[in-house]
Amino acid sequence: MSRTTLLISLGLLLGGCARSSMPTAPQAQIKKDLPVICRLVSRTQTLTISAGTNGAVYSVQNAAGQTLLANASREELRLRHPDLSHQLETGIADSSAIAIKE
Repeated sequence: MSRTTLLISLGLLLGGCARSSMPTAPQAQIKKDLPVICRLVSRTQTLTISAGTNGAVYSVQNAAGQTLLANASREELRLRHPDLSHQLETGIADSSAIAIKE
């Protein structure tokens, strides 16, 4: 038994030393998503409003999940998807429209 243990240990030692040290592949860059402020989901499209570095950015996907617009400005959303832009405008609360009773 002692001889068997010695041969196994020797085999493991030589097997471990024989392996060459290969460099590991660099990690893939994972694009971090922007923080989501709001997501409006309809039957045909999803509008996602995210917090960008210079303010809100807008992304649109169809029902199949295909991206139609990615991280665009409000103006670009208005030009490319006027229906969604209009829905967004009618859904935003405006403090000037609120009558303040004293």
